[in-house]
Order: sequence, then structure tokens, then C-alpha cells
Amino acid sequence: MDENSDPNTYRLTLQNELAGGSDFLIDLGDSFMSDKLPQPITYQAVADRAFLLRSYYDIACHSLPLFLVLGNHEGEWGSRLTNSSENLPVWDTLIRKLYYPNPYPDGFYTGGPREERYVGLRESYYAWNGGRTLRGPRSLLVLAPATRPEWGLGSYTWP
Repeated sequence: MDENSDPNTYRLTLQNELAGGSDFLIDLGDSFMSDKLPQPITYQAVADRAFLLRSYYDIACHSLPLFLVLGNHEGEWGSRLTNSSENLPVWDTLIRKLYYPNPYPDGFYTGGPREERYVGLRESYYAWNGGRTLRGPRSLLVLAPATRPEWGLGSYTWP
């Protein structure tokens, strides 16, 4: 969330998701806005933003599984990587994985199989086939925005 977000509207949206009988919630990204935090950005500031969003997701996600799509403002851009674990993309990835784990390749879900330095599997893109609907099989594919070859292009060449 950033200065353009309306917390009351967001709360109402999550309450409506819960009341509407949804099977799961997919957040389409640009939620954490870590790259828009005041400079200098610290690990604690990124963690605090994750906790803030948790207070909103708790409205619906005590009963609905949450799946995140990474937006271009989540702070995980590969172009910001350094040769250290002390930078925004690493902090954001580790905190997201700790508090908001996404699916990873395990036999049911498919996704990015490559272990990345400092973060392991990024859990940034994934897919699954889940059951049937009246119109046939149901599948879902979730992709993250491209970052740089080190972190992003795998999602475009993934089978």
C-alpha cells in the first residue's frame, strides 16, 4: 500500500471476498510497495510493511488461502541485487517467504526450480491444476514481472 491506497476500501474489499464464498484469494501485486518506503530502506522497515499487510490479510485469510503475485513495487527487482545479502531484493524475498509463503515445485504445484543465492527458491512464479469446473479442468498460472536474467527470465522459459 502507498499514499494512493485507501485502507477502508481495502478492508471492505477483503470483507467482501470473505463474505462472497471465495475458494481462495489471489493478490495481484503491488501490495507491499517496499521500494517506495522512505530512504534509506532497512530490513526492519520491510518487515514492518509485511506486518501491516498481515493485519489486512487477516480479515479474510483466516479462512481463505492467500496466493501472492509479485508486482513491480514489491522490492524484489534483480537490478537492485548486490554481492551481499544486505539489500532490498533479498530482504523483501526472505520476509515474503517467511510470512507469505507461495507455492513451490512439490508434485502438485510447479514453479521456479532454481535455488538463488541468499534466498533459495524465490517462490515468485507458480502454477497448478486443480479439479474440474462445469467448463472443464481448472488451471492457474501465476507469473512475476521480469527482473534481470539472474532472477526473472526463468519465468518466461519455464515449461
